[in-house]
Order: sequence, then structure tokens, then C-alpha cells
Amino acid sequence: YDAQKDERFCGKVDRENTFTTKSIIASPLYYGGEVIGVIEVINKNNSDGKFDDIDKVLLEDVCTPTAMHITTSIAMQHQDDLVERMKILKKLHENFSSTMDLNKLLGMVLNQAIGLIDAEVGSVWLTTDDGNHAECKIAEGPTKSKVVGVKVEKGSGIIGWVVANKKGIIVEDCSKDERFSGAIDEQIKFVTKSMISAPLTVQGECIGAIQILNKKGEQRFFNQDDLDFLSLF
Repeated sequence: YDAQKDERFCGKVDRENTFTTKSIIASPLYYGGEVIGVIEVINKNNSDGKFDDIDKVLLEDVCTPTAMHITTSIAMQHQDDLVERMKILKKLHENFSSTMDLNKLLGMVLNQAIGLIDAEVGSVWLTTDDGNHAECKIAEGPTKSKVVGVKVEKGSGIIGWVVANKKGIIVEDCSKDERFSGAIDEQIKFVTKSMISAPLTVQGECIGAIQILNKKGEQRFFNQDDLDFLSLF
């Protein structure tokens, strides 16, 4: 009844917004046996300012259909995104048949991936003839001329790890990942915040990797859908 006296209450939001929370009622949004969110109502507008059991039941009744509509909306958005990504892949395959120039093909793939995943920059790395290094062959972004031709040892850094392990990876904060080496950033005067990378394989053999950096927009972090899409290349 008194939010300020509840040990679970955090007053940070109140302080940041110059607001006073007196009473709270909250109910989880359940769908498919999982909690997908919470609806919270603050400060009962009556004489004593307290919520009661009737309010609790009413809120729970609202939460049930709300959870269903939210889940349906998310599913529809994912479906729209999937359709759009399939269209892009179809277009890429059509473009593949129009040229045999490797650099042009890699550039097509990279530009489409950066745009659809909504990121700042990206690059394609191929293993060297001796198999001990990965070399940047194509890059897009303001520092592309500085990163093309850079080599990393197989197993070194995140791109080297992807090539060595033949596994895709999502890194939300590169500065906190022990596999990340800031040497290239220092060399080309760039700041890598987040990263997604997927191996390029042919008949089970890894021939390189594609790397996308710094997710744009409000989300700021890459997700599994982004990695799954990148892995299709």
C-alpha cells in the first residue's frame, strides 16, 4: 500500500522524473506459460490512495488478452521481417548469376547484410592460402580503405575465433569480451561497440567469415534472428 516503505521499491525512476510513487499495483503478462512483461498502475485516485483486491482482479483480467495481443503482434512483425529477408536473399541469388567477379559478389552480400540488419559497418574476411590467417577482402563504412588488407591470425580476436571454431557469435559489448582485440580499432581509429559474425563455409570447410559491427537504432544489440540471417550467406 505504501511503495516508499516496501524494500523492493526502487526510487530511481521517481528521482529522475520528479515524481512521487505512493501506491502500486502490478500484474505479470503471461503467455504460453512464460512471463513476457508486466503492467504496472501507480497511485490510486481515491480518498485513501490504496488499491484493493477488486483492482487486482480487474488488472489480471486486462493482462490476459493484452499478453495474447502483444505476442501476436510480435509474431506478425517477425513474419514480416522474415518475408523481407527472403526477398533480399532471392535478389542476391539473382545477382550472383549476373557476375563471376568475387569482389563484386562479396560487396553485394555485405551491403545487403549491413542494410537489412541495420548496422553501421561490416567486412568480409577470407582465409589466406596457408590457412593460418584471415584477411579482410571487402569492407563497407567510413574506415573501409583502412581495414581492407588487414590480416589476423586464425584463432586470434573475434574474427579469428569464428574462423577457427566455425561458429557464429553475437557480442553485445566488445570491450568486455576477452576474445576481442582492440588493435584494429586503434589502427583504423574506429570504436567497435557490438558485433555479430558468422563463418563462411563451403562443403563443411570454413573459408572465412562475415562480420557486422555496431547495431543502429534503439535496440543497439544484435539478436539471434540477425545471426540466423547472417548465417544464410
